[in-house]
Amino acid sequence: MSTRAFAGRIGSETLIGTFAAGGSSAAAELIAGLGFDVVCIDAEHTALDTRDVEDLVRAVEAGGSVPIVRVVESGPDIGRALDSGARGVMVPRVESRAQAEDAVARALYPPTGRRGAGPGRASAYGRDLARYLREANDAIVVMAQIETMLAVERITEIAATPGLDMVFIGPGDLAASLGAAPGSEAHSAAIERIIDGCRACGVPTGIYVSGADEIPELRARGVEFFLIQADLAFMATAAIDAERACRRAVGREDTRTTT
Repeated sequence: MSTRAFAGRIGSETLIGTFAAGGSSAAAELIAGLGFDVVCIDAEHTALDTRDVEDLVRAVEAGGSVPIVRVVESGPDIGRALDSGARGVMVPRVESRAQAEDAVARALYPPTGRRGAGPGRASAYGRDLARYLREANDAIVVMAQIETMLAVERITEIAATPGLDMVFIGPGDLAASLGAAPGSEAHSAAIERIIDGCRACGVPTGIYVSGADEIPELRARGVEFFLIQADLAFMATAAIDAERACRRAVGREDTRTTT
């Protein structure tokens, strides 16, 4: 059902991962094979469709990592992502207990939830449906993404939602919602409030980081899951470094202002 019982690892060890956003199965498989615990397929901020998501889930599994999917919102895409074989879903812009409950219900089978049973890839196209129905509710991970001030104010009631496995902090959108710069006092206080609210409910927290240097402090504050950058960002960074090195090697000055 999952690589090293992924659901059981949540809250018991610090996990690291990255986003797959480029739509390339080869890139997703390569990144998954580098040692990341999780690769989160980003269907929210990309043009990925249902077929793309399923292909990327296959690629991540082939690389030996755990595929989860960030869906557009709490809706039918949750069931589709899980039917494709994803081991969990991340639901963005959760701002209330009702929204968190809806996400959990869409991810879990009755009697706990209302996910529809179908012959998707997760159940070996129906050949293993009976077993999958028995085991899926305990193996699927449901994450609510917190990225607005309204969600921060309601963090305790959201985190206390039965069946919610993790709260994931979106620091960029949170900063925009606050009208504050990332890393500012107000931004850091909001993140601390989320972590504290989740700890009070016994729910693990995750967060996006742009660099590994951010991890030690956040881990000391109680964060247990980190997603760093994305496949396209890694490609861009490597390409920029290589291009600049080549310019220096041939004695050409770089007059551009891009970073």
